Amino acid sequence: MPLNRSDQIVWPRRPNGMRRRSSAPQFLTKGRVSRPASWVVRLCALVVIALPSLVITSPGYVAFADQLPDPNMVTSAIPEDTLIYASDNQTLLADLHPPGYQSYYEPLSNMGTLLPEAVIAIEDRNFYDEPGIDPQGIVRAATVDIKSHRPVEGASTITQQLVKLRLVGNDATLDRKVREALLAFEIERKYTKAQILEWYLNSVFFANTAWGTAAASNIYFHKQTKDLDLAEASMLAGVIRGPTLYNPLVDWTSAKNRQKTVLDAMIRDGDITAADAAKAFAEDLSPPVHMFYPSNSVAAPAFVSYVTGLLIKQFGRDQTYTGGLRVVTTLNPQIQNIGQQAVTQNINRLRYRNITQGALVALDPTSGAIIAMVGSANPNAYGGQYNLAVWPPRNPGMLRELPMQAWSWHVPW
Repeated sequence: MPLNRSDQIVWPRRPNGMRRRSSAPQFLTKGRVSRPASWVVRLCALVVIALPSLVITSPGYVAFADQLPDPNMVTSAIPEDTLIYASDNQTLLADLHPPGYQSYYEPLSNMGTLLPEAVIAIEDRNFYDEPGIDPQGIVRAATVDIKSHRPVEGASTITQQLVKLRLVGNDATLDRKVREALLAFEIERKYTKAQILEWYLNSVFFANTAWGTAAASNIYFHKQTKDLDLAEASMLAGVIRGPTLYNPLVDWTSAKNRQKTVLDAMIRDGDITAADAAKAFAEDLSPPVHMFYPSNSVAAPAFVSYVTGLLIKQFGRDQTYTGGLRVVTTLNPQIQNIGQQAVTQNINRLRYRNITQGALVALDPTSGAIIAMVGSANPNAYGGQYNLAVWPPRNPGMLRELPMQAWSWHVPW
């Protein structure tokens, strides 16, 4: 599938079919066809320039504005996963999130340049020059989509998309579009382009449970956003327009075609060269070797379940799963592994006595902190679904209950 080359010149032909010489008065450069804007486009541009000053001062607007969402709500916190770490603050024990939703907020400065550039090129090429809406972009996108017989370019600006994601929803009504445009004007007036782009990139859906750039980079490629290469960044940028249509884990051909469109847009905007695009398009990103499916592995599951219960009790379920907490526990990963091996080996040794499960809790004798907790010898065996270290309740007189009565621990927040 050939890629567009921005340096290729297409010379006009004479009526007899011969090409004109290079000194001909007019020539066309591919991707840079210059034509006078139609009166419709000029009128739209004039309306966009005049509309804010005329509308905002009208009594009707004042009454309508009272019913608009507060534009400052665009800065409100985005639901974010809670991460639980071991005592070294490096070993990730669990990622808590609702089903079908993973998100980790990251500042624009941590995203690198490739993914933001790719998103701007395909979603809103005039992002840095427009006042919140782009009438010429609407006309251009409609023309491209009609010629392609499919949605290729966006008609909504990044600011409008942010308003849709964070403030007004996705109802296909004229009222919603009007509110979206007015709020986009207001947000552009109050905030910088960098802030708007950061909020947008952290809010947009990349399919496969990934909301925002950090989650998408981690889920698809097990990387941080700043470490994505051009092939990976252009693939992710292409998903935004149609998370179902361009999902690379569902329809690889559509995703690759969309990636090519993104790369062509980046060539057009001068972000990359045609050679860069050809190399990126040829790079193998196919799953499951180079691209990954969503997964959620949990280390020390009994301990994580125990900690999750404490978090829910203290903060509530919503805050525990979407509050973006960063929890550093007292668990020692090395001792946890030793404890798990000891329990499993002993149960295997005693299996001839029809013993199938066991549990362990190890405490730091100087502080009483839990440094290891094994809930069962084998989660897949009978009774393995329970955390036998803390359940079922036992009689206070039993010796094995003593450590559970003496425990205390600390979770630095």
